Amino acid sequence: MSEEMLSQEEIDALLSGAVPGSGPGPEPTVPDSDSDASAPDPPEQSGAGDAGVPDKFRELIDAILNTTSTVVATILNTDFGFTLREIKSADESALGAILGSQKYSLNFLQFTRSLTGGFYFLIRKEDVGIIADMMMGSDGTQPPDEINQIYLSAIDEAFNQMMGSAANSLSSMRGESVEITPGKTKVGQFESFNLTLPGTTKVVEMKVKLGELVDSESYLLFPEAEYKKILNSLTETKGQPVMESKPVREPSPEPQPAQPARPAQVQAKEPPPKMEYVQPAAPQPVYQQPPQPVYAQQPQPVYAQLPPDQPQAIGSVGRVGPQPEIRPVQFTQIGYQQTRDVPSNIDLLMDVMLQLTVELGRKKMKIKEILELGSGSVIELEKLAGESVDVLVNDKLIARGEVVVIDENFGIRITSIVSTAERLQNMMNF
Repeated sequence: MSEEMLSQEEIDALLSGAVPGSGPGPEPTVPDSDSDASAPDPPEQSGAGDAGVPDKFRELIDAILNTTSTVVATILNTDFGFTLREIKSADESALGAILGSQKYSLNFLQFTRSLTGGFYFLIRKEDVGIIADMMMGSDGTQPPDEINQIYLSAIDEAFNQMMGSAANSLSSMRGESVEITPGKTKVGQFESFNLTLPGTTKVVEMKVKLGELVDSESYLLFPEAEYKKILNSLTETKGQPVMESKPVREPSPEPQPAQPARPAQVQAKEPPPKMEYVQPAAPQPVYQQPPQPVYAQQPQPVYAQLPPDQPQAIGSVGRVGPQPEIRPVQFTQIGYQQTRDVPSNIDLLMDVMLQLTVELGRKKMKIKEILELGSGSVIELEKLAGESVDVLVNDKLIARGEVVVIDENFGIRITSIVSTAERLQNMMNF
């Protein structure tokens, strides 16, 4: 800037934001290097990693994780969630470095309707133990060291509910029915599973959070062949996904140029109306009424006139006839005599089949106690040793007896018959 004073025009231009001599309007400013360094970074996208992952595949992963998080949180009645961290590609040798030497629970999930393909769901063994322990009714602070068959059954049930809800969510998103079938859960190191994963595997890394007990990583593995099946079924969609539907806007009609008015003498004349041939209607046939047949008149019956001193009665034809003589009816006396040919009421039920049950004893148990049963477990019944067993017919107590052995077969020797009053009481309490 020169040392001489500014003119009024230059002062007005500076106040308006314009450069003198450059015309109206502000001049765009160019940021320097300092302003570039202080500019905020763009927000980081969730699920960063492999840039070649299609958006539909990311939407599939988000739907599965959101639904499964809600289901597990409802089952455990606590805060739980899967959060997508990264989607990356890895070959078979790199999977060992990613998963490390820790133990995992592995379950293969297969799409059986609408979508094809499958994937592996890996959760750390310690995290699965806490989840299974909470499903069994505990607080999860003392998970089992080894996951036995009972805990594996609880984990399989959790996967069934998780994938059932995920299938419903995907069905609503795609507009057609989707089904996901989980397999049997296995626990061990990744190398012990002996999985054959040729080519490149898509690894979905997630963060799993369960209250204050779990804060670790979990993984979804999509082998190359299964990943291609899923992508093909995602693109070959029968129904339109709900989240991708966009309103279709009709293109606005382009304005037509105005046509100049033509003089009246050059306007085209309307063509004369066409002459159409109308076919005359065909004459309608005339039908003659056929002559009505003439029936011969039936002769009327002639009734004889009875003398006035004889009693009269009204007959069925409405004529006067002789009155019949009325006599009392004589009924034959029938005596009751029971014979062997006519069965009594109880004889009609002799061929009815009834279910006879011998009950040694009963025991009420909780679901937790039933799930803990195994080979060699002993159940203590609510009956003393040497006490008589109950004999039931159609679940009704009729007798009591003791167990005997006849030719290597068990039998019951009846010791007492339930009284009629006790049987009636049992029927009322049933």
